[in-house]
Amino acid sequence: MKNNIYALIVSSLMLTACGSSSSNNQSQETRMATTTAEAVSEGPQRMQTSEVKENFEYKGKQYQSHIVRRADESLPMVTNDEQQQFYDNSIALKLTCEGKQLVSRTFTKKDFLHLVDAHFAQQAILEGIVFNETNEQGICFAASVGHPESDLYQPIRIVISANGNLTISLEEDMMEVTTPAESENS
Repeated sequence: MKNNIYALIVSSLMLTACGSSSSNNQSQETRMATTTAEAVSEGPQRMQTSEVKENFEYKGKQYQSHIVRRADESLPMVTNDEQQQFYDNSIALKLTCEGKQLVSRTFTKKDFLHLVDAHFAQQAILEGIVFNETNEQGICFAASVGHPESDLYQPIRIVISANGNLTISLEEDMMEVTTPAESENS
């Protein structure tokens, strides 16, 4: 989506640079702004399909996670403040241990609504799930429910035990970033 907008802007700028008069350039700049705005608002947007497989060891055994994210047209669409619509995603997570399937589950935003503010969730989509680490609790995955094309998201933790039991909670160990001035004032 962003690449398409940038390509459109670059193409329009090239046309503007080739124009012969300043009044012609102003007209082309107006068209470029209109075309860019139309490109942003044309139809619902979707995240790219992604598929990630990871192999790792946990408690002396070999595990593999397989995660597939797809825009899911069967889910309700989300509309942001600019009235742009987005398809929500469904994410399939499969976890195997030495060839034996422990977990095979497809997640949607609905699976995390008990953890997310209702007002925030209205404009949010399920953005992703990724393998994070293994620890004494189990095999940990990081999930995020967030506003599309923004930095606003709610981090969520999915932990799967060695026997396949699953727990979902808010991620509480978020790294806090401070500026040097904030560090001095502490």
